[in-house]
Parts: sequence; structure tokens; C-alpha cells
Amino acid sequence: MELKQFKSLVARIVEPQITALGYDMDIYPPGQDDEEGLIWFEKKLQEGIFIVVEFQPRALQPNYLIEFAVNLTRNYYPHRVSRDQMRSGYILHGRLASWLWIADRQDPKWESDHWWHFRNEDELEGACRDALDKLLKYGIPWVENLASKSIR
Repeated sequence: MELKQFKSLVARIVEPQITALGYDMDIYPPGQDDEEGLIWFEKKLQEGIFIVVEFQPRALQPNYLIEFAVNLTRNYYPHRVSRDQMRSGYILHGRLASWLWIADRQDPKWESDHWWHFRNEDELEGACRDALDKLLKYGIPWVENLASKSIR
């Protein structure tokens, strides 16, 4: 599956519900090899605290996507910073499935480092809907709760 299809489906399925919660969507600029296709949603939780929800695609070969993960980060900064600066300042970070189902719920169905796999657009749509459901039910409440602790 091509990167543009991935971006389009995430925008169509995930963006409306996440932006309704106060998040802004952005796509990492092309040309950044290690971040190609990364889609993130950012929200200012309160002064100096920003939440980032990332949809991280992974390719088997260039521009042929086979899976994605969802990462959650809570960053503390005294002011808004660039995407590159955010990497070093997080105070809470976790992969949606890894930290929420394995660590908190001991659900044996989930791998410790879960990636949603897909072979075609229909499977990707289903995977996006499943990830969104879990993100809304578990991920957003966890990352927005200032009492949540990182388990890394």
C-alpha cells in the first residue's frame, strides 16, 4: 500500500474524531527518511504541556506499507516548540498497545509491541478503526491524565 493511501485513510477515519477532542493534525514533511509518513495529532493540554498522538507507518520496502503503530507522548515545555525539539523533552511516552494492554490490563491477545498489519485498503480501514477505538477508550484518557506515569 502506498504512503498516500495510508495518509488519506488516517485523515478520513481518525482525524474527525481526534480533532473534535482539540487535537491538530500534521504530517511529517517528506524527505525525512526515518519519519516518512508519520502522522501526528497535537494538543496543548495546559500551559507548557503538549500531547502528541502519532500514527507510525512501517514499510517492507520503500513506499510499500504493511503495518502501523500508535505512539502517545506527553511533553513538557514552557512554550510551543518544533517537532524535532519535542523528541528530547517528553515526560510520558508509550506505544498504545504495548503500554496500555500488556502493562495495565495483562491482555494475552496483544503482543508487547503491537503493530496493526494490513494487506490492502479494506484491512487498513479496519485496522484504523480498531486503533481509533482503542485510542479513544484507553490511549487518550491515559496520556491526558497528568497522574499517569510512564512505565519505561
